[in-house]
Amino acid sequence: MRPEINKGSTQQTAIVSGDKVVCIDDRYQRVDLADAPDGLLIRGQVYCVSGVSDCGGVLLAGRRAISLRTAREIGFQHSRFVRLDQFRERFPQGLPPAPSEWEFLQDDLPGKRKAITLPAIEGLEEPKPLIHRVVEVLEALDAKFHEREITPPWLQSGHWPDQSPEQVQLELRALLRSPQLSAYLNHSWTFWSLLLRRQRPILWFCRNRSPVATVLFLMCRGSTLSERFLDGDLREGDFPILTGSAGRLSIAPIRVCDARERDSFCKVLFDAQTLFDYAFCDWRLEGEELAGAYRMTRDSQITFLCPPQEPTNCNTP
Repeated sequence: MRPEINKGSTQQTAIVSGDKVVCIDDRYQRVDLADAPDGLLIRGQVYCVSGVSDCGGVLLAGRRAISLRTAREIGFQHSRFVRLDQFRERFPQGLPPAPSEWEFLQDDLPGKRKAITLPAIEGLEEPKPLIHRVVEVLEALDAKFHEREITPPWLQSGHWPDQSPEQVQLELRALLRSPQLSAYLNHSWTFWSLLLRRQRPILWFCRNRSPVATVLFLMCRGSTLSERFLDGDLREGDFPILTGSAGRLSIAPIRVCDARERDSFCKVLFDAQTLFDYAFCDWRLEGEELAGAYRMTRDSQITFLCPPQEPTNCNTP
């Protein structure tokens, strides 16, 4: 007989080895505390339980969650799952929109901040055009995987030769194989946490990867990106993540700067520092560049976040 777990006025049957469970909450997965080498959880996906860790977490077949501090397999939180039979009873119409994501998209919620208007600044790009280019990259990779002929998108016609589907694929493959992957996943997690919870203006500087590769990485939200995905083998479970991320990014108060030419970083930062609360860099600010950023922003409140170090405020001595 299965043990029962009391939760308020309702009871939930305990999850045990061999159960099939559905993920009902994939928000705020703490990739800063645990490494998920096989990918993060995906809301609405069915998993098979292989056991329970020493720390009490749920162990899933084909998924690992390993403590970054102790290297122990710690598993995933029980509260993120419902057994498949109970899921059908509780959600006969399927999962409703995730609360934080749903609230972020609403315009008429009481107390919601007014839309943030950002002026045009040379060297900064809005997310919508980048998302369109990401879609063209995905279409090209999908067509190549299925050996299907398509009309080459304008992205391949010479306008953005350094951000072609093949180049973006190479950039993200290199990231997947990088020893810094966990640091960049943490960076992405911090970005989405700030964007969804605080909705403050964010500036993203790209140097290690092109803007298109960066936006595609962010759209994957740490769970979709894989060798299979980069081969162009897009599956049904990938699309809710990509489309949801695209919708949120398209209306978010963020701007992207191509900082692969070093001079562009300081130039754009000088013009934009008073308009943004956070500046994400995909490289570590050091030496003269860090000193210059400190001098330039000493009178502003902008906070810099750079992997793999902890978030730092250049205005704090």
